[in-house]
Amino acid sequence: MYDLHSSAVFLNLILYIYIELFFTLDMAFAITPSDEQERLEALQSYHILDTATEQDYDELTELASVICGTPIALISLVDKDRQWFKSVKGLPFSQTDRDYSFCAHGILNPDQIFEVEDAQADDRFKDNPLVTGEPNIASYAGVPLVNEDGYALGSLCVIDTEKKKLSQQQRSALKTLAHQVINKLELRRKAIEAQDANEHQQQLYDELSKSKQELQVEQDRLNRFFQQAPTGICILNGPEHIYELVNAGYQQFFPGRKFFGLPVLEALPEIKGTPIEEILNNVYSSGETFAASGQLIPLAYIPDGPVEERYFDFIYQARLNVKDQVDGIIVLAFEVTQAVKDRQALEANKLQLQDLNSEMAAINEELTTATEEQMAINEELNAANEQLVEARTEAARAKELLAQAIESAKIATWFIDPDTRVLHASPKLKEIFGYYEQEDMPYNAAMLHVREDYREQINTAVNDAITKGESYDMEYPLIGYHDRKLKWVRTTGRFFQGADALRPSLSGIVIDITDQIEARSKIEASEKHFRSLADIVPAKISNALPSGEVTFFNQHWLDYSGMNFEDLRDFGYHQMMHPDEISEFQRRLGEAASNGVPLEMEMRFKDINGHYRWHLNIASPVLDDKGQIAMWVGSTTDIERMKEEEQRKIDFVGIVSHELRSPLTSLNGYVQVLALKAKKNGDTATQSILEKTQRQVGKMRKLITGFLDIARMEAGKIHLDKTCFDMAELIGEAEQESLATVTSHTVYFAPVHHTPVFADEDKIGQVVTNFINNAVKYSPQRSTIQVTCLAVGDQIQVSVKDEGMGLAQQDQPHVFDRFYRVESEDMKTTNGFGIGLYLCAEIIHRHEGKIWVESELGKGSTFCFSLPLFTSPEKLID
Repeated sequence: MYDLHSSAVFLNLILYIYIELFFTLDMAFAITPSDEQERLEALQSYHILDTATEQDYDELTELASVICGTPIALISLVDKDRQWFKSVKGLPFSQTDRDYSFCAHGILNPDQIFEVEDAQADDRFKDNPLVTGEPNIASYAGVPLVNEDGYALGSLCVIDTEKKKLSQQQRSALKTLAHQVINKLELRRKAIEAQDANEHQQQLYDELSKSKQELQVEQDRLNRFFQQAPTGICILNGPEHIYELVNAGYQQFFPGRKFFGLPVLEALPEIKGTPIEEILNNVYSSGETFAASGQLIPLAYIPDGPVEERYFDFIYQARLNVKDQVDGIIVLAFEVTQAVKDRQALEANKLQLQDLNSEMAAINEELTTATEEQMAINEELNAANEQLVEARTEAARAKELLAQAIESAKIATWFIDPDTRVLHASPKLKEIFGYYEQEDMPYNAAMLHVREDYREQINTAVNDAITKGESYDMEYPLIGYHDRKLKWVRTTGRFFQGADALRPSLSGIVIDITDQIEARSKIEASEKHFRSLADIVPAKISNALPSGEVTFFNQHWLDYSGMNFEDLRDFGYHQMMHPDEISEFQRRLGEAASNGVPLEMEMRFKDINGHYRWHLNIASPVLDDKGQIAMWVGSTTDIERMKEEEQRKIDFVGIVSHELRSPLTSLNGYVQVLALKAKKNGDTATQSILEKTQRQVGKMRKLITGFLDIARMEAGKIHLDKTCFDMAELIGEAEQESLATVTSHTVYFAPVHHTPVFADEDKIGQVVTNFINNAVKYSPQRSTIQVTCLAVGDQIQVSVKDEGMGLAQQDQPHVFDRFYRVESEDMKTTNGFGIGLYLCAEIIHRHEGKIWVESELGKGSTFCFSLPLFTSPEKLID
């Protein structure tokens, strides 16, 4: 990384000398966008400039180069004075001057792709050193990288050394890749904002994601089963029974018909007004399964063909959505028309045979003369019997295929003869109950495997279904016969009266739901564990929905308030807040909810005795996989004693500091008298010692003054003497002072225009001086310190940038806290009490301004503050 950076610096230097010596440029520099300051702030918010290369971005530039057929591809971010490449292919350097940047032109029209087909013929670029010299740019195409707020951060661009025009497909692909770059940038920014997510809740979401993936795999497998099943299967969606899925087996029932996306009555108009329409509506409305064997359904084979009598074995199974609501019907069907007709023919043959037998009894004497005729009849009967056997075989095969389809769907089926109470169980049901497939499983024996406390409930449901025609849907546990495994199942049952030749039966299905029950138990155990932990920790814990409805208070809350959960939830929580803090709490909570970040606020709550006590109240949002707030977790800690200790400490510091000032003033006077005597007597050694003593007394006076300022700040007694003054003059005074006092560093002051503010000039000067002294204190000698003062909108912004040790990410939010000191090896040799920046922050806040730091460890820091720009004399009246 060091060699690459050195090479880039060297190449940029060579390029600069080359331009200066051999070219007189006549280029059209890109104008600065009207929202340039906001655009730069948006770019800085991603914290991506000067970061290391990342494979994700390099893969996108590689892909852009391949798709567009160019040797050069860049992800270019346009900074204030440069364009920096997050990813670069085909160039040996990582940045160029913004004046020579093609991308600086591209971001002026963020909604359009910026193309230059012939750079040498383009007046804007023909004299550009990147065109006339290395890398000899001949053509350029770049898609602006526009973030969610509409700011163009830079471009994803491709460059060729030959004239080139992208095809429409290449442009479209380049826009798609640019969108991916923006997605990665947004993901990077959002990842920084989401670091405080609750670990335990995240684990639950990971498990949920895994369950979703497993469900998707299961759905894919089931879909393949639907398409490959040797029986007719379709899925009807919604109350209009619209065909959502039709497999090949179902399509074979009706060659040439269209089903997908059509209501069943439109695709099969023949069934309108038939019992099938009523059965479909009943299954959808009740959610109950309907099964039939040999059902007559008048249907045509082809569109607009003649309606024929056709027979089917089928099951209508309601499909439930995630809310356990019926949203469709699964249909499994097998046509048995031929088998039914063969059976009917056999019945007719039997009747005919009976008639012949009667006739034969009446004319027994004629048998001898009709032997040949009788033999012919017997041959016909044999042929009919053979057809009957084939029909039975085909019907058995159809039932077997239907059973295989049900088995593949992991649905166990059963039916009970209402007269004999004999249970007919499918192989899947035997497997669930722990029986081998070849074993019998009588009803009473099966009931012995059901947990005892559920048996009476099941027997009652079965009896009511048979005697009263009631359906049932229930869950119960059982122990397998051979495997002795505990399983939970869900079963549904319904009594069917039978139609035509069908016998009445109680039929139903059974599904193994052990995994769902275990998952539900884990969630309940996890919730119970969380509530137990919440009662153990020495803090008041609560949970709330995104709407603000509280769902949980731990025991500490109930003990502190003296209320039960319902009273505390409905009215008590807000009544316990101190009235002075309710509006601010609601405002800050709304901001936290809008940004998806935690709220941290010190506030007072009334205890059971009616006394207000100080608490640290933290409300942390828990985000779902879409970045939306799923719930709030609240932690409220009593800090009353801490507040009292802090106040005693402040009072002590104020008293001690005040008592030290008098003797220190006297000491300073004695030192001055001794210095005058030493100077008069020509005692240079004593004079030098006394000068050093005076400097140490001065440092002690500043330290004591700082402590006194803290005490005054906390007590609200510090006075602001606000006047209207020019920041340019204040910065100028700071510059003169630094020239006289700072000899170890180069302090550069940028020119400042007339910038009026209404503030306490001495206090603001104190902040500027503190920033500069800190920069000198914490940066290496001979390094450069930059001081700027700019008007940004209706604010003035002052910044002091150094080249020092920088601040770690975790230290930056706390550098303005009282007595905060950064703990590091470099800081062990640097003196300080953590007072200066705290006083600066208090001064700026009391001027209704903002103060912040921008820093990267090892690369220096920039301390900034802003104040309202003075624009109206009415502020003097206020």
